[in-house]
Amino acid sequence: MKFEYLLTSALLYFAASVRLNLAQTIVESDRDLKAARIVGGSAVELNSTRYTFAVSLQYRSRKSQSGFQHFCGGSLIHPRWILTAGHCVKYSAPDRVVIGSYKLSDAPRSRIRRVVKFIKHHYYSSTGNDIALLKLDKPVTG
Repeated sequence: MKFEYLLTSALLYFAASVRLNLAQTIVESDRDLKAARIVGGSAVELNSTRYTFAVSLQYRSRKSQSGFQHFCGGSLIHPRWILTAGHCVKYSAPDRVVIGSYKLSDAPRSRIRRVVKFIKHHYYSSTGNDIALLKLDKPVTG
């Protein structure tokens, strides 16, 4: 009986300390969240033109000042094709995509296109093959 009490106490103490350490780790990692979003990633200057292939997938929204709201990202892999996650287009294509700007409201640096076709992986599921292609209405140039 005494052994069971000691074992239970030790387990509870261990569980509490693990939980406290985990909470501390989460708080510390939240501070570096921007830097830690991409594994192995690094900071880049905001005015850089090296990453103009970045794409924002957007849907219409009355809550946003622009009338559109970002919901997923993608990469421009060809002047008319975007690679994104399948779950981003699970049911429909985005209302528009914004390409080439680190700041979504910076219209002069960005290009806005409509999606005319989307193709999810044939075997898409929530646990695998989470990939899709989006065809743009016109090529992205420059």
